[in-house]
Amino acid sequence: MQVNWDVQAEQDYKFFLKKDRRAIEKIKKLLESLEEKYDQGIGKPERLKGYKERLIYSRRIDEKNRIIYEVIQDKNKQVLSITILGLKGHYNNK
Repeated sequence: MQVNWDVQAEQDYKFFLKKDRRAIEKIKKLLESLEEKYDQGIGKPERLKGYKERLIYSRRIDEKNRIIYEVIQDKNKQVLSITILGLKGHYNNK
């Protein structure tokens, strides 16, 4: 399975490298976990509503931040790739 990074996610990762090394360790653990099973594991995986047929999930990095990712499957529901969409903020922030 391939893991891709959106431009925003790359920028978010660079931010954490400079500002929050503890978050980087948590992000690495979350990435390992989601590669094993995208909808189970640490960080309280949650499928986000409002994306219809897209498989968009979030996992908790800390109280304020979430890793947001999209799962791409083939017709047989086999995971082809995961795209990391963002790391900073919360999907409910207004």
